[in-house]
Amino acid sequence: MHRSRKDPAGRAGLIACAITGLLLPLLALEPTAAAKTTKTLKVPARVQEFAPITATTTFTPAKPGTKVVVQLKSGSSWTKVAQGKQNAKGKTTLTFRAPIAGTYFYRARTINTKGKITATTAKKRVVVTQRKTRLVSRPQMTPPRYGQANRSSGLPSISGNGRWVAYSSSADNLVKGDLNKTGDVFLTDTKTGKTLLVSRTPAGKSANRGASSPSISANGRYVVFESRSDDMVAGEAISSNTGIYRFDRVTKKVVRVTKGSNLSYASISDSGNLVVYNSHAIASDITLLADLSAQPTTTTTIPCETLGNPCRSRWARISADGKSVALASTDSRVGATPSREEIFVYDVATEAIERVSPLTGDNDSGYPDISANGRYVVYQSEATNLIAGETNTTTSLYRYDRVLDQTVRVSKAVGGGFLNIAPGRNLFPRISGDGSAVAYISKATNISPKAKSGLMHAYVFSVSTGKTALVSVTPQGKAGNGASDSPVLSHNGKIVAFQSVATNLVPLDKNAAWDVFRRAL
Repeated sequence: MHRSRKDPAGRAGLIACAITGLLLPLLALEPTAAAKTTKTLKVPARVQEFAPITATTTFTPAKPGTKVVVQLKSGSSWTKVAQGKQNAKGKTTLTFRAPIAGTYFYRARTINTKGKITATTAKKRVVVTQRKTRLVSRPQMTPPRYGQANRSSGLPSISGNGRWVAYSSSADNLVKGDLNKTGDVFLTDTKTGKTLLVSRTPAGKSANRGASSPSISANGRYVVFESRSDDMVAGEAISSNTGIYRFDRVTKKVVRVTKGSNLSYASISDSGNLVVYNSHAIASDITLLADLSAQPTTTTTIPCETLGNPCRSRWARISADGKSVALASTDSRVGATPSREEIFVYDVATEAIERVSPLTGDNDSGYPDISANGRYVVYQSEATNLIAGETNTTTSLYRYDRVLDQTVRVSKAVGGGFLNIAPGRNLFPRISGDGSAVAYISKATNISPKAKSGLMHAYVFSVSTGKTALVSVTPQGKAGNGASDSPVLSHNGKIVAFQSVATNLVPLDKNAAWDVFRRAL
């Protein structure tokens, strides 16, 4: 029996089987489709400073347990802000705090067990916005992140644009190298978050006996302050007397304005050349004006240099333009009613003296402050008859317009009445540079329905609207749960700095100390 020539099931079949046998191994060598590779980082595009940020990373193919880090770009370098491990799906969720306001970039990386970087995501941009109330007195950190002073801070002074805040602090963790174990003066740039030690030696170290009570020029360049230190100026004689010093933010140098005993309450003109301060060296308080533009520095006793014995005066404040000095005096040579403290303005160029508080006032006035151009003066008074038609029964605040010769009351309860506080309570008023607003403190409970009874709160009164704002408040607008003090205003009255021991004005305030805050109104 033989097969047909066509023999489809014979030789042809054998050939087909042979070819198939040869191809199968080759087909087995063909590559399979590559697994999908993912490297992503998800973060919010916008967040408030120091608020929690939740970041989600995805790296595939998944390698459960692999270390994942999130980094923040600070300057030219990247710093780790959070760390976690991948889950079975290659995902990791991490939470960390936003830094101070600004624009930042984040990225995520995977790192194997040998510490080698195996994958990196594209960088993501995050805009961190300012809170209305910001903590100023906080440690200098890189990258700029949340932290708290380890001791109390206070007595703030603010620049005209609201950017720079000077203050006293006994904390030793605000800047590196603060080793003197006493209070110092600091200057914080609220735009960058950077803090400078003001009371410093020529080498930039902390002064040997500390410092306090700063006053900043309106342009933010100069800070005057009190100190008993004797190592801030080269060649200064060893002394424990109080001195008045001036720090220059641009040159980082400290110069002595004067040295003596019982000096205090310094304020400075915008040029940085004129400094007014009080002295208690004699039996009564006197006011002195130092001119640093003269070499050597000249000092004049005001307001009555030409009358022989210095006139009694205190609480002096110089206008930013350096032309006027507001002060309180009981001296009849100035024009004061005998045994009564009253408010005056001294003209630096002409030495003329102008009465501010009405001659008819029937009680003491004090604690004046003056606007940048010298037009407006704010002060507190126990007098009952400063405004026609009003019979005051407690401490009140008044603003005098030197151009219009007009006095208005600026401390008002809801409805426009008087504050429900006992006479003699100091309200420590401060006026904005343009004279449009007045900041003060009070325990009165009828200024704002939010005010808590028994606590000192900080307020700002707007002259144009006649309204008073409680400024020591929580993010939800409620009153702070602790006392506040020493409010000061920017030139336009829209930014206020103050000190407070309240723990609910900003998140995570747990240091149980006085802090310095800045609030946008």
